[in-house]
Amino acid sequence: MPSSYLNNPARSGRAQDNAAVAMFGIVLLGFALRAALLSANRFHPDESLYASFALKIADARDVWLSHEVVDKSPLAFYLGAAALNMLGAKARYNIFMSELALRLPALAASTVSIALAAACARKLHSAQAGLFAGLLLALSPLAISFGATLFMDALLSCALLASLLLVLRGHWAWSGCAFAAAYACKQSALVFAPLVLTLGVLVQLAAPGPNSRGKQLRNWITPLLVVLAAVYFWDYVRAAPIGFWAQGYADNMPGRFIRPAELLPRWQQLAGLGAAVTGAPALNALLLAYCIWLPLSSMRSNPQPLQTTISMVILGFIVAYLAGHWLLAFNLYDRYLVPLAPLIIILLAQPLAAAAGLLQGYGPARVMRAVAVAGTAVLLTLLPASLRASASGYALGGDHGAYDGIEKVAAALRSAPTGSVLYDQWLDWQWKFYLDHSPAYIGWVQGPQNLAADLRAFGASSPRYFVAPSWEPMAEMRSAITGAGFVCVPLLDTVRRDGSRSFTLYQLVAD
Repeated sequence: MPSSYLNNPARSGRAQDNAAVAMFGIVLLGFALRAALLSANRFHPDESLYASFALKIADARDVWLSHEVVDKSPLAFYLGAAALNMLGAKARYNIFMSELALRLPALAASTVSIALAAACARKLHSAQAGLFAGLLLALSPLAISFGATLFMDALLSCALLASLLLVLRGHWAWSGCAFAAAYACKQSALVFAPLVLTLGVLVQLAAPGPNSRGKQLRNWITPLLVVLAAVYFWDYVRAAPIGFWAQGYADNMPGRFIRPAELLPRWQQLAGLGAAVTGAPALNALLLAYCIWLPLSSMRSNPQPLQTTISMVILGFIVAYLAGHWLLAFNLYDRYLVPLAPLIIILLAQPLAAAAGLLQGYGPARVMRAVAVAGTAVLLTLLPASLRASASGYALGGDHGAYDGIEKVAAALRSAPTGSVLYDQWLDWQWKFYLDHSPAYIGWVQGPQNLAADLRAFGASSPRYFVAPSWEPMAEMRSAITGAGFVCVPLLDTVRRDGSRSFTLYQLVAD
Protein backbone atom coordinates (compact mmCIF):
# COMPACT_ATOMS: atom_id res chain seq x y z
CA MET A 1 0.00 0.00 0.00
CA PRO A 2 1.52 3.38 -0.90
CA SER A 3 2.83 5.44 1.98
CA SER A 4 0.80 8.45 0.81
CA TYR A 5 -2.32 6.55 1.70
CA LEU A 6 -1.05 5.59 5.14
CA ASN A 7 0.12 9.13 5.78
CA ASN A 8 -3.24 10.65 4.89
CA PRO A 9 -5.07 10.91 8.26
CA ALA A 10 -8.50 11.37 6.66
CA ARG A 11 -8.24 8.27 4.48
CA SER A 12 -6.63 6.21 7.22
CA GLY A 13 -9.33 7.29 9.68
CA ARG A 14 -12.09 6.42 7.22
CA ALA A 15 -10.55 3.00 6.62
CA GLN A 16 -10.38 2.31 10.36
CA ASP A 17 -13.96 3.50 10.85
CA ASN A 18 -15.16 1.29 8.01
CA ALA A 19 -13.30 -1.68 9.45
CA ALA A 20 -14.79 -1.04 12.90
CA VAL A 21 -18.31 -0.83 11.47
CA ALA A 22 -17.74 -4.02 9.49
CA MET A 23 -16.43 -5.80 12.58
CA PHE A 24 -19.44 -4.68 14.62
CA GLY A 25 -21.76 -6.06 11.93
CA ILE A 26 -19.85 -9.35 11.88
CA VAL A 27 -20.11 -9.76 15.66
CA LEU A 28 -23.82 -8.87 15.56
CA LEU A 29 -24.40 -11.46 12.82
CA GLY A 30 -22.53 -14.11 14.81
CA PHE A 31 -24.60 -13.28 17.91
CA ALA A 32 -27.89 -13.57 16.01
CA LEU A 33 -26.95 -16.95 14.52
CA ARG A 34 -26.09 -18.30 17.97
CA ALA A 35 -28.99 -16.71 19.85
CA ALA A 36 -31.44 -18.55 17.60
CA LEU A 37 -30.45 -21.75 19.43
CA LEU A 38 -31.14 -20.45 22.95
CA SER A 39 -34.52 -22.17 23.26
CA ALA A 40 -34.50 -24.47 20.23
CA ASN A 41 -33.39 -27.68 21.95
CA ARG A 42 -33.59 -29.48 25.23
CA PHE A 43 -30.38 -30.37 27.05
CA HIS A 44 -28.04 -33.13 25.91
CA PRO A 45 -27.41 -35.69 28.73
CA ASP A 46 -24.02 -34.12 29.56
CA GLU A 47 -25.58 -30.66 29.57
CA SER A 48 -28.29 -31.91 31.94
CA LEU A 49 -25.63 -33.16 34.34
CA TYR A 50 -23.74 -29.84 34.27
CA ALA A 51 -27.04 -27.98 34.69
CA SER A 52 -27.83 -30.01 37.80
CA PHE A 53 -24.48 -28.95 39.27
CA ALA A 54 -25.29 -25.29 38.65
CA LEU A 55 -28.75 -25.68 40.24
CA LYS A 56 -27.28 -27.22 43.38
CA ILE A 57 -24.77 -24.39 43.67
CA ALA A 58 -27.34 -21.68 42.93
CA ASP A 59 -29.65 -22.55 45.81
CA ALA A 60 -26.82 -23.63 48.15
CA ARG A 61 -27.84 -27.28 48.38
CA ASP A 62 -24.31 -28.44 47.52
CA VAL A 63 -22.10 -25.40 46.99
CA TRP A 64 -18.90 -27.45 46.80
CA LEU A 65 -20.43 -30.31 44.77
CA SER A 66 -19.29 -32.67 47.49
CA HIS A 67 -21.89 -35.27 46.57
CA GLU A 68 -21.34 -35.23 42.82
CA VAL A 69 -18.92 -37.00 40.51
CA VAL A 70 -17.15 -34.12 38.76
CA ASP A 71 -14.50 -34.55 36.05
CA LYS A 72 -14.01 -30.90 35.01
CA SER A 73 -12.63 -27.73 36.56
CA PRO A 74 -15.52 -25.88 38.24
CA LEU A 75 -15.65 -22.33 36.83
CA ALA A 76 -18.36 -23.08 34.24
CA PHE A 77 -20.64 -24.55 36.91
CA TYR A 78 -20.33 -21.46 39.10
CA LEU A 79 -20.91 -19.17 36.12
CA GLY A 80 -24.08 -21.14 35.39
CA ALA A 81 -25.20 -20.73 39.00
CA ALA A 82 -24.52 -16.98 38.80
CA ALA A 83 -26.60 -16.76 35.61
CA LEU A 84 -29.47 -18.58 37.33
CA ASN A 85 -29.38 -16.25 40.33
CA MET A 86 -29.11 -13.24 38.02
CA LEU A 87 -32.53 -14.12 36.57
CA GLY A 88 -34.00 -14.63 40.03
CA ALA A 89 -35.41 -17.53 42.01
CA LYS A 90 -38.04 -18.32 39.37
CA ALA A 91 -35.30 -19.35 36.94
CA ARG A 92 -34.41 -22.26 39.22
CA TYR A 93 -37.94 -23.65 39.16
CA ASN A 94 -38.94 -22.96 35.56
CA ILE A 95 -37.40 -25.34 33.02
CA PHE A 96 -37.30 -22.90 30.11
CA MET A 97 -35.92 -20.02 32.18
CA SER A 98 -33.29 -22.34 33.63
CA GLU A 99 -32.25 -23.53 30.18
CA LEU A 100 -32.05 -19.94 28.95
CA ALA A 101 -30.02 -18.70 31.92
CA LEU A 102 -27.57 -21.58 31.80
CA ARG A 103 -26.89 -21.03 28.09
CA LEU A 104 -26.10 -17.33 28.46
CA PRO A 105 -22.42 -17.72 29.50
CA ALA A 106 -21.63 -19.81 26.41
CA LEU A 107 -23.52 -17.41 24.17
CA ALA A 108 -21.56 -14.46 25.53
CA ALA A 109 -18.23 -16.32 25.27
CA SER A 110 -18.89 -17.54 21.74
CA THR A 111 -19.84 -14.01 20.60
CA VAL A 112 -16.83 -12.36 22.24
CA SER A 113 -14.59 -15.01 20.66
CA ILE A 114 -15.44 -13.58 17.23
CA ALA A 115 -13.89 -10.22 18.12
CA LEU A 116 -10.95 -11.88 19.90
CA ALA A 117 -10.12 -14.12 16.92
CA ALA A 118 -10.28 -11.09 14.62
CA ALA A 119 -7.96 -9.12 16.90
CA CYS A 120 -5.48 -12.03 17.08
CA ALA A 121 -5.40 -12.38 13.28
CA ARG A 122 -5.00 -8.62 12.91
CA LYS A 123 -2.07 -8.62 15.34
CA LEU A 124 -0.41 -11.67 13.81
CA HIS A 125 -0.96 -10.79 10.15
CA SER A 126 -3.02 -7.85 8.88
CA ALA A 127 -6.21 -5.85 9.31
CA GLN A 128 -7.73 -7.68 6.33
CA ALA A 129 -6.90 -11.06 7.87
CA GLY A 130 -8.58 -9.87 11.06
CA LEU A 131 -11.83 -9.11 9.27
CA PHE A 132 -11.81 -12.44 7.48
CA ALA A 133 -11.05 -14.34 10.72
CA GLY A 134 -13.96 -12.63 12.47
CA LEU A 135 -16.31 -13.36 9.58
CA LEU A 136 -15.25 -17.01 9.33
CA LEU A 137 -15.72 -17.62 13.06
CA ALA A 138 -19.06 -15.78 13.11
CA LEU A 139 -20.32 -18.08 10.33
CA SER A 140 -18.62 -21.31 11.45
CA PRO A 141 -21.22 -24.13 11.79
CA LEU A 142 -19.13 -25.76 14.52
CA ALA A 143 -18.86 -22.55 16.55
CA ILE A 144 -22.55 -21.73 16.04
CA SER A 145 -23.62 -25.22 17.15
CA PHE A 146 -21.80 -24.78 20.47
CA GLY A 147 -22.65 -21.10 20.86
CA ALA A 148 -25.70 -21.71 23.05
CA THR A 149 -24.96 -24.96 24.88
CA LEU A 150 -23.91 -25.85 28.38
CA PHE A 151 -20.64 -27.42 27.28
CA MET A 152 -17.72 -25.42 28.64
CA ASP A 153 -15.76 -25.52 25.39
CA ALA A 154 -17.04 -22.12 24.21
CA LEU A 155 -15.86 -20.61 27.51
CA LEU A 156 -12.53 -22.42 27.16
CA SER A 157 -12.05 -21.14 23.61
CA CYS A 158 -12.87 -17.56 24.61
CA ALA A 159 -10.41 -17.56 27.51
CA LEU A 160 -7.66 -19.09 25.35
CA LEU A 161 -8.16 -16.45 22.65
CA ALA A 162 -8.07 -13.71 25.28
CA SER A 163 -4.83 -15.13 26.65
CA LEU A 164 -3.31 -15.29 23.17
CA LEU A 165 -4.32 -11.74 22.28
CA LEU A 166 -2.98 -10.33 25.55
CA VAL A 167 0.37 -12.06 25.22
CA LEU A 168 0.67 -10.85 21.62
CA ARG A 169 0.15 -7.30 22.89
CA GLY A 170 2.79 -7.75 25.57
CA HIS A 171 0.45 -8.01 28.57
CA TRP A 172 1.96 -11.18 29.99
CA ALA A 173 0.44 -11.03 33.46
CA TRP A 174 -3.07 -10.44 32.12
CA SER A 175 -2.51 -13.19 29.57
CA GLY A 176 -1.63 -15.52 32.42
CA CYS A 177 -4.85 -14.54 34.19
CA ALA A 178 -6.89 -15.32 31.07
CA PHE A 179 -5.12 -18.64 30.63
CA ALA A 180 -5.79 -19.44 34.29
CA ALA A 181 -9.49 -18.78 33.62
CA ALA A 182 -9.29 -21.21 30.69
CA TYR A 183 -7.87 -23.88 33.01
CA ALA A 184 -10.59 -23.12 35.56
CA CYS A 185 -13.13 -23.92 32.81
CA LYS A 186 -11.49 -27.13 31.62
CA GLN A 187 -8.14 -28.67 32.46
CA SER A 188 -7.42 -29.51 28.81
CA ALA A 189 -6.45 -25.82 28.46
CA LEU A 190 -2.94 -26.90 29.46
CA VAL A 191 -2.49 -28.45 26.01
CA PHE A 192 -2.55 -24.92 24.52
CA ALA A 193 0.09 -23.44 26.84
CA PRO A 194 3.05 -24.17 24.50
CA LEU A 195 1.32 -22.43 21.59
CA VAL A 196 0.42 -19.30 23.56
CA LEU A 197 3.92 -18.98 25.01
CA THR A 198 5.68 -19.68 21.71
CA LEU A 199 3.69 -17.06 19.81
CA GLY A 200 4.19 -14.58 22.63
CA VAL A 201 7.96 -15.06 22.56
CA LEU A 202 8.12 -14.80 18.76
CA VAL A 203 6.24 -11.51 18.72
CA GLN A 204 8.28 -10.17 21.63
CA LEU A 205 11.59 -11.00 19.93
CA ALA A 206 10.49 -9.03 16.86
CA ALA A 207 9.47 -6.00 18.92
CA PRO A 208 11.98 -3.15 19.37
CA GLY A 209 13.44 -2.43 22.77
CA PRO A 210 14.83 -4.61 25.57
CA ASN A 211 13.34 -8.04 26.21
CA SER A 212 13.05 -9.57 29.65
CA ARG A 213 11.61 -12.96 28.85
CA GLY A 214 12.38 -14.45 32.26
CA LYS A 215 10.39 -11.80 34.11
CA GLN A 216 7.52 -11.93 31.64
CA LEU A 217 7.33 -15.71 31.85
CA ARG A 218 7.13 -15.42 35.64
CA ASN A 219 4.36 -12.85 35.27
CA TRP A 220 2.48 -15.28 33.02
CA ILE A 221 2.92 -18.35 35.21
CA THR A 222 2.13 -16.70 38.57
CA PRO A 223 -1.65 -16.25 38.09
CA LEU A 224 -1.86 -19.73 36.60
CA LEU A 225 -0.21 -21.21 39.70
CA VAL A 226 -2.58 -19.23 41.93
CA VAL A 227 -5.64 -20.57 40.09
CA LEU A 228 -4.21 -24.09 40.05
CA ALA A 229 -3.89 -23.87 43.83
CA ALA A 230 -7.42 -22.45 44.16
CA VAL A 231 -8.93 -25.22 42.04
CA TYR A 232 -7.13 -27.91 44.00
CA PHE A 233 -8.19 -26.24 47.25
CA TRP A 234 -11.80 -26.41 46.00
CA ASP A 235 -11.29 -30.10 45.20
CA TYR A 236 -9.84 -30.67 48.67
CA VAL A 237 -12.64 -28.84 50.48
CA ARG A 238 -15.38 -30.68 48.63
CA ALA A 239 -13.95 -33.96 49.97
CA ALA A 240 -15.60 -36.04 47.26
CA PRO A 241 -14.81 -39.76 47.00
CA ILE A 242 -12.74 -39.04 43.88
CA GLY A 243 -11.12 -35.79 42.76
CA PHE A 244 -12.04 -34.04 39.54
CA TRP A 245 -8.59 -34.59 38.00
CA ALA A 246 -8.58 -38.33 38.75
CA GLN A 247 -12.13 -38.67 37.46
CA GLY A 248 -11.31 -36.70 34.31
CA TYR A 249 -8.25 -38.84 33.69
CA ALA A 250 -10.24 -42.04 34.16
CA ASP A 251 -13.03 -40.80 31.86
CA ASN A 252 -10.88 -39.49 29.03
CA MET A 253 -7.41 -41.01 28.91
CA PRO A 254 -7.50 -44.03 26.60
CA GLY A 255 -4.18 -45.56 27.70
CA ARG A 256 -3.51 -46.98 24.24
CA PHE A 257 -2.91 -46.12 20.61
CA ILE A 258 -5.60 -46.90 18.10
CA ARG A 259 -5.66 -50.27 16.35
CA PRO A 260 -4.98 -50.61 12.60
CA ALA A 261 -8.65 -51.21 11.88
CA GLU A 262 -9.48 -47.86 13.53
CA LEU A 263 -7.11 -45.74 11.42
CA LEU A 264 -9.43 -44.94 8.52
CA PRO A 265 -12.76 -44.66 10.41
CA ARG A 266 -11.26 -42.33 13.01
CA TRP A 267 -9.59 -40.21 10.34
CA GLN A 268 -12.88 -39.93 8.44
CA GLN A 269 -14.68 -38.90 11.61
CA LEU A 270 -12.01 -36.34 12.49
CA ALA A 271 -11.95 -34.99 8.93
CA GLY A 272 -15.73 -34.61 9.01
CA LEU A 273 -15.54 -32.60 12.22
CA GLY A 274 -12.74 -30.48 10.77
CA ALA A 275 -14.79 -29.78 7.65
CA ALA A 276 -17.59 -28.42 9.87
CA VAL A 277 -15.34 -25.57 11.00
CA THR A 278 -16.32 -23.76 7.79
CA GLY A 279 -18.96 -26.05 6.30
CA ALA A 280 -17.91 -24.95 2.80
CA PRO A 281 -15.98 -27.40 0.56
CA ALA A 282 -14.44 -24.55 -1.44
CA LEU A 283 -12.95 -22.94 1.67
CA ASN A 284 -11.81 -26.30 3.02
CA ALA A 285 -10.02 -26.95 -0.28
CA LEU A 286 -8.37 -23.52 -0.05
CA LEU A 287 -7.26 -24.26 3.52
CA LEU A 288 -5.81 -27.63 2.52
CA ALA A 289 -3.94 -26.08 -0.41
CA TYR A 290 -2.56 -23.35 1.85
CA CYS A 291 -1.42 -25.91 4.45
CA ILE A 292 0.51 -27.74 1.71
CA TRP A 293 1.93 -24.55 0.19
CA LEU A 294 2.99 -22.98 3.49
CA PRO A 295 5.77 -25.44 4.50
CA LEU A 296 7.01 -25.62 0.91
CA SER A 297 7.23 -21.84 0.79
CA SER A 298 8.95 -21.64 4.17
CA MET A 299 11.69 -24.00 3.00
CA ARG A 300 12.54 -21.59 0.19
CA SER A 301 12.75 -18.58 2.54
CA ASN A 302 16.03 -18.06 4.39
CA PRO A 303 15.63 -16.41 6.80
CA GLN A 304 11.90 -16.91 7.22
CA PRO A 305 9.68 -13.82 7.61
CA LEU A 306 8.09 -13.55 11.04
CA GLN A 307 4.57 -14.05 9.64
CA THR A 308 5.65 -17.28 7.96
CA THR A 309 7.22 -18.53 11.18
CA ILE A 310 4.05 -17.71 13.12
CA SER A 311 1.88 -19.48 10.55
CA MET A 312 4.14 -22.53 10.67
CA VAL A 313 3.88 -22.65 14.47
CA ILE A 314 0.07 -22.49 14.30
CA LEU A 315 -0.03 -25.11 11.55
CA GLY A 316 2.31 -27.38 13.49
CA PHE A 317 0.14 -27.12 16.59
CA ILE A 318 -3.03 -27.89 14.62
CA VAL A 319 -1.41 -30.95 13.03
CA ALA A 320 -0.08 -32.19 16.39
CA TYR A 321 -3.46 -31.67 18.07
CA LEU A 322 -5.34 -33.55 15.35
CA ALA A 323 -2.73 -36.31 15.20
CA GLY A 324 -2.96 -36.83 18.95
CA HIS A 325 -6.73 -37.17 18.83
CA TRP A 326 -6.49 -39.44 15.81
CA LEU A 327 -3.75 -41.84 16.95
CA LEU A 328 -4.59 -41.98 20.66
CA ALA A 329 -7.85 -43.75 21.36
CA PHE A 330 -9.68 -40.70 22.70
CA ASN A 331 -13.41 -40.41 22.26
CA LEU A 332 -13.76 -38.16 19.21
CA TYR A 333 -16.33 -35.77 20.62
CA ASP A 334 -17.17 -32.82 18.39
CA ARG A 335 -16.57 -30.37 21.24
CA TYR A 336 -12.86 -31.19 21.27
CA LEU A 337 -12.46 -29.16 18.07
CA VAL A 338 -14.16 -26.02 19.41
CA PRO A 339 -10.98 -24.45 20.90
CA LEU A 340 -9.02 -25.48 17.79
CA ALA A 341 -11.49 -23.87 15.36
CA PRO A 342 -10.25 -20.26 15.86
CA LEU A 343 -6.68 -21.34 15.07
CA ILE A 344 -7.82 -23.07 11.88
CA ILE A 345 -9.75 -19.95 10.96
CA ILE A 346 -6.81 -17.61 11.66
CA LEU A 347 -4.77 -19.77 9.32
CA LEU A 348 -7.46 -19.72 6.62
CA ALA A 349 -7.86 -15.95 6.89
CA GLN A 350 -4.37 -15.43 5.45
CA PRO A 351 -4.93 -16.72 1.88
CA LEU A 352 -8.30 -14.93 1.84
CA ALA A 353 -6.62 -11.67 2.83
CA ALA A 354 -3.99 -12.28 0.15
CA ALA A 355 -6.73 -12.85 -2.44
CA ALA A 356 -8.37 -9.58 -1.41
CA GLY A 357 -5.00 -7.90 -1.86
CA LEU A 358 -4.84 -9.16 -5.43
CA LEU A 359 -8.32 -7.78 -6.07
CA GLN A 360 -7.37 -4.29 -4.94
CA GLY A 361 -5.23 -3.66 -8.05
CA TYR A 362 -3.05 -0.59 -7.95
CA GLY A 363 -5.35 2.00 -6.40
CA PRO A 364 -5.11 2.30 -2.62
CA ALA A 365 -8.64 3.66 -2.49
CA ARG A 366 -9.88 0.24 -3.54
CA VAL A 367 -8.51 -1.59 -0.49
CA MET A 368 -11.71 -1.66 1.56
CA ARG A 369 -13.77 -2.23 -1.57
CA ALA A 370 -11.67 -5.27 -2.42
CA VAL A 371 -12.02 -6.61 1.10
CA ALA A 372 -15.77 -5.98 0.92
CA VAL A 373 -16.03 -7.90 -2.36
CA ALA A 374 -14.03 -10.86 -1.01
CA GLY A 375 -15.90 -10.75 2.29
CA THR A 376 -19.25 -10.78 0.51
CA ALA A 377 -18.11 -13.81 -1.49
CA VAL A 378 -17.13 -15.59 1.74
CA LEU A 379 -20.44 -14.61 3.34
CA LEU A 380 -22.49 -15.97 0.44
CA THR A 381 -20.39 -19.15 0.40
CA LEU A 382 -20.80 -19.83 4.11
CA LEU A 383 -24.27 -18.47 4.82
CA PRO A 384 -26.24 -21.60 3.81
CA ALA A 385 -24.20 -23.76 6.19
CA SER A 386 -24.42 -21.09 8.90
CA LEU A 387 -28.19 -20.83 8.66
CA ARG A 388 -28.44 -24.60 8.74
CA ALA A 389 -26.35 -24.69 11.94
CA SER A 390 -28.48 -21.91 13.43
CA ALA A 391 -31.54 -24.09 12.79
CA SER A 392 -29.95 -27.16 14.48
CA GLY A 393 -29.33 -28.76 11.11
CA TYR A 394 -25.96 -30.29 11.99
CA ALA A 395 -25.36 -33.23 14.33
CA LEU A 396 -23.03 -31.01 16.37
CA GLY A 397 -23.18 -29.47 19.82
CA GLY A 398 -26.16 -30.24 22.01
CA ASP A 399 -29.39 -32.13 21.40
CA HIS A 400 -31.18 -31.79 18.05
CA GLY A 401 -34.60 -33.19 18.83
CA ALA A 402 -33.94 -36.58 20.42
CA TYR A 403 -35.16 -35.27 23.80
CA ASP A 404 -38.04 -33.13 22.53
CA GLY A 405 -40.95 -33.49 24.94
CA ILE A 406 -38.93 -34.34 28.03
CA GLU A 407 -39.99 -31.01 29.54
CA LYS A 408 -43.66 -32.06 29.20
CA VAL A 409 -43.00 -35.36 30.92
CA ALA A 410 -41.13 -33.50 33.66
CA ALA A 411 -44.03 -31.05 34.09
CA ALA A 412 -46.43 -33.96 34.54
CA LEU A 413 -44.19 -35.62 37.10
CA ARG A 414 -43.68 -32.38 38.99
CA SER A 415 -47.41 -32.41 39.72
CA ALA A 416 -47.33 -36.03 40.95
CA PRO A 417 -48.29 -36.70 44.60
CA THR A 418 -45.55 -36.37 47.16
CA GLY A 419 -43.89 -39.73 47.74
CA SER A 420 -44.38 -40.91 44.17
CA VAL A 421 -41.62 -43.02 42.65
CA LEU A 422 -40.29 -42.76 39.13
CA TYR A 423 -38.44 -45.89 38.07
CA ASP A 424 -35.63 -45.07 35.68
CA GLN A 425 -32.98 -46.97 33.76
CA TRP A 426 -32.04 -44.71 30.85
CA LEU A 427 -32.47 -41.02 31.75
CA ASP A 428 -30.58 -40.55 34.99
CA TRP A 429 -28.60 -37.41 34.04
CA GLN A 430 -31.62 -35.76 32.36
CA TRP A 431 -33.78 -36.20 35.44
CA LYS A 432 -31.09 -34.59 37.61
CA PHE A 433 -31.98 -31.34 35.87
CA TYR A 434 -35.52 -31.71 34.54
CA LEU A 435 -36.93 -33.19 37.77
CA ASP A 436 -35.00 -30.97 40.13
CA HIS A 437 -37.36 -29.84 42.94
CA SER A 438 -39.82 -32.56 41.91
CA PRO A 439 -41.86 -34.36 44.61
CA ALA A 440 -41.20 -37.69 42.87
CA TYR A 441 -38.38 -39.88 44.08
CA ILE A 442 -36.24 -41.20 41.21
CA GLY A 443 -35.36 -44.84 41.74
CA TRP A 444 -32.75 -46.22 39.37
CA VAL A 445 -33.28 -49.87 38.42
CA GLN A 446 -30.56 -52.02 36.93
CA GLY A 447 -32.88 -54.11 34.80
CA PRO A 448 -36.32 -55.77 34.50
CA GLN A 449 -35.74 -58.20 37.38
CA ASN A 450 -34.87 -55.38 39.78
CA LEU A 451 -37.93 -53.42 38.72
CA ALA A 452 -40.22 -56.42 39.24
CA ALA A 453 -38.75 -57.14 42.68
CA ASP A 454 -39.23 -53.55 43.85
CA LEU A 455 -42.80 -53.46 42.56
CA ARG A 456 -43.69 -56.65 44.43
CA ALA A 457 -42.21 -55.29 47.65
CA PHE A 458 -43.26 -51.62 47.58
CA GLY A 459 -45.47 -51.02 44.54
CA ALA A 460 -48.68 -50.66 46.55
CA SER A 461 -47.27 -48.09 48.96
CA SER A 462 -47.34 -45.02 46.65
CA PRO A 463 -47.91 -44.05 42.98
CA ARG A 464 -45.33 -45.56 40.64
CA TYR A 465 -44.30 -44.23 37.22
CA PHE A 466 -42.08 -45.26 34.35
CA VAL A 467 -40.86 -43.27 31.33
CA ALA A 468 -40.04 -45.15 28.13
CA PRO A 469 -37.84 -43.38 25.55
CA SER A 470 -38.78 -44.35 22.00
CA TRP A 471 -35.24 -45.52 21.20
CA GLU A 472 -35.10 -48.09 24.02
CA PRO A 473 -36.81 -51.52 23.91
CA MET A 474 -39.79 -51.71 26.28
CA ALA A 475 -40.81 -55.35 25.84
CA GLU A 476 -38.71 -56.81 28.69
CA MET A 477 -39.67 -54.02 31.09
CA ARG A 478 -43.35 -54.45 30.24
CA SER A 479 -43.08 -58.21 30.78
CA ALA A 480 -41.43 -57.68 34.19
CA ILE A 481 -44.10 -55.17 35.22
CA THR A 482 -46.86 -57.53 34.19
CA GLY A 483 -45.15 -60.42 35.99
CA ALA A 484 -45.11 -58.36 39.19
CA GLY A 485 -48.89 -57.94 39.01
CA PHE A 486 -49.02 -54.41 37.55
CA VAL A 487 -50.15 -52.91 34.27
CA CYS A 488 -48.74 -49.95 32.32
CA VAL A 489 -51.34 -47.19 32.01
CA PRO A 490 -50.22 -44.58 29.44
CA LEU A 491 -50.57 -41.04 30.77
CA LEU A 492 -48.67 -38.99 28.21
CA ASP A 493 -47.10 -39.38 24.79
CA THR A 494 -44.68 -36.74 23.49
CA VAL A 495 -43.49 -36.20 19.94
CA ARG A 496 -40.42 -34.68 18.36
CA ARG A 497 -40.38 -31.78 15.92
CA ASP A 498 -40.41 -34.29 13.04
CA GLY A 499 -43.58 -35.93 14.32
CA SER A 500 -41.98 -39.11 15.70
CA ARG A 501 -42.69 -40.27 19.24
CA SER A 502 -40.07 -39.36 21.84
CA PHE A 503 -41.35 -40.46 25.29
CA THR A 504 -44.25 -42.28 26.89
CA LEU A 505 -45.09 -41.71 30.55
CA TYR A 506 -46.75 -44.70 32.22
CA GLN A 507 -48.31 -45.09 35.63
CA LEU A 508 -47.82 -48.60 37.02
CA VAL A 509 -51.13 -49.69 38.53
CA ALA A 510 -51.81 -52.94 40.43
CA ASP A 511 -53.74 -55.35 38.22
